[in-house]
Amino acid sequence: MRSLSSVVARLGSATTAGRVAWRAGAVAVVLLAAAAGGLAWTGSDASRPSDDAAASTATPAPVPSVTTTAAPGVATVPGVSGDGITDPAAVVAHHDQTLGAQYTVWADLYWRPANATSGWNQRDIDIAVGERRYTLDAAVEPANDTDRRRVLSMYANTSGRYVAAYSADGTARYWTLVGNPPYPPRVPDPGALRGQRLADLLATPTTRVAGTTTVNGEQYYRVVASGPPATAVPNPVGGPVAPRHVRSYTAVVLFDQEGRLAGLEANYTLVNRSTALDVRFQLTYDRRGATTVSRPEWVDRAAANATEPGTLDAMGRHRPL
Repeated sequence: MRSLSSVVARLGSATTAGRVAWRAGAVAVVLLAAAAGGLAWTGSDASRPSDDAAASTATPAPVPSVTTTAAPGVATVPGVSGDGITDPAAVVAHHDQTLGAQYTVWADLYWRPANATSGWNQRDIDIAVGERRYTLDAAVEPANDTDRRRVLSMYANTSGRYVAAYSADGTARYWTLVGNPPYPPRVPDPGALRGQRLADLLATPTTRVAGTTTVNGEQYYRVVASGPPATAVPNPVGGPVAPRHVRSYTAVVLFDQEGRLAGLEANYTLVNRSTALDVRFQLTYDRRGATTVSRPEWVDRAAANATEPGTLDAMGRHRPL
């Protein structure tokens, strides 16, 4: 389980080893807040939610400021004032403009039963975007298990999208997606992660500036968004979940001194009539203008299956038409 500190600590890491080091380093910004009692990850009796509870929303506990450093320059970030986020669309528009055509984004999702004290399931999606092409790699790591397993790879260019899906024993199946089908719920569209999907995660009733944090000599503004989100949030076991099933939503956002969004971490609890899950969702953007994408060697095998029509299910597996 990693904290938002990792979001800034690994910026600039270009290798797999660098990514692992990134996730293990720096000051524990969100974990420190949790230790101070500020992050309420579960709603009232969230482990056994009632029908009434599922139809309402809980008010998150206030998140304490982890740093006392003032942030007088935060108003230079488009869509942000000294009081918080005033225009999520402006924040995302600036992010989209400054991200450019070459960048890397890591989308990491963690989940476990509500009120559990250890053992997080983990799904990581690494996306490298280059000039008119990108690669996407997804891996999972079950709770209390050190075996990290790759489950899906995707390569897209102007000619189409190609998929490699990996089974538990490591064998792979390759094919070409025919007809440009929509992305399944658990395989994010890279474009959405720099646009509307990101804006949705910031659109909460309350936001505030929580000062700055400095990592490796670089200063970042920290903004906290809390309260029921305006739209559906990521769900680790299915499609996006409507706000009425979300409890204790809190998102911590980091902006660099140029006003660019460097990372986001959202903590919340999903509830329905019989189950409740604590969820942590992280987005990290890095290597702007420095990401290169090469055609993977397996694409030729996927291209050979171009006549096999199909789409992807929620897990990114092939589903024949």
